[in-house]
Order: sequence, then C-alpha cells, then structure tokens
Amino acid sequence: TKKSKDYKVDLPADVIGRYKGKPALLATAVVNSAGLDVAKKPLPPVTADDEVLTKIMKQVGPANTALRTDIEKMDVNLTKEHAAVLKQAFAATETFWKNKSKANALQWAQEARKAAEGIDQAAAGGNWEAVKSSATTLGQQCGACHTVYRERLEDGSYRVKLGGR
Repeated sequence: TKKSKDYKVDLPADVIGRYKGKPALLATAVVNSAGLDVAKKPLPPVTADDEVLTKIMKQVGPANTALRTDIEKMDVNLTKEHAAVLKQAFAATETFWKNKSKANALQWAQEARKAAEGIDQAAAGGNWEAVKSSATTLGQQCGACHTVYRERLEDGSYRVKLGGR
C-alpha cells in the first residue's frame, strides 16, 4: 500500500490475512508464453458513438494544434483555414451531443464553435489579442467536455463516457 496507493487488492479477506505483514511482489505485467500481457485490462469494445466522436475529434486535434502555430506566426490565411475546420467540426459535435440529450456537452460544443467563429472574425480584422482570447476559450470548452465525457485508455485512445453529468 505504501508503494502503490492506487492498487486495489481483489482477493478474499482470508487470503489477504495469510499474507499480511509479509513481503509482496507487485508486477506491472504478466507475460505468457505467447508474449501477451495477461495482467493488462482488456480495452472496452469500440462503440458506434466512439467511432462518430473519434472521427470528429481527429479533425479537431490537428486543426487546433495547427491553429496555435498560425496564431504565433500571425498568419491570417492559415488561422482562418483552421478556424473553418474547427467551426465545421464543432457543428458536428453539437449534433452528436444534441442527439445524446447532454445539455452541458452541447453547450460546450456551441461555445467552442462560437470561439472558432470569433477566431475567424478577429483574424480577418488583424485583432490578434481577440484571436488569442477566443483560442483560450475554445481550449477551455474542449477541456471541460473531455473531463466529463471522454475517457483516455491505456493505449492512448479515447472512449465516450455517456454517463457523465
């Protein structure tokens, strides 16, 4: 318990009692003769919702990353191009969450789309402070939604958590 605070023992109490106070070995992997880690928790199956949202997020991630570089360089054309990708992706995200009746996720997607629109308009006018402000807002909306509705798995992939607030 000192070395691995998050470890949950799933043994019967009588078994735990027999080994209490004795040394224990904690393995991070148990590999069988086929080279498979049998201790690793299997990933949950990909659902249709996972596929839909992942397809959208695969547009958002690269566009948002590129947008930060565009803003640094104050490149109006690329900023507007990536903002357009984000506007479209967040409109699709709104549709996804509206169909799931998740009002808070829908609101975050709407706010992110509005922030992308604000980036587009501010870049067209050369107002880079407003662009940066809208980009910050956009990132906050992404973070809020991911905290509640996205679960990152051991392999780096994500799954939708529809049970969120």
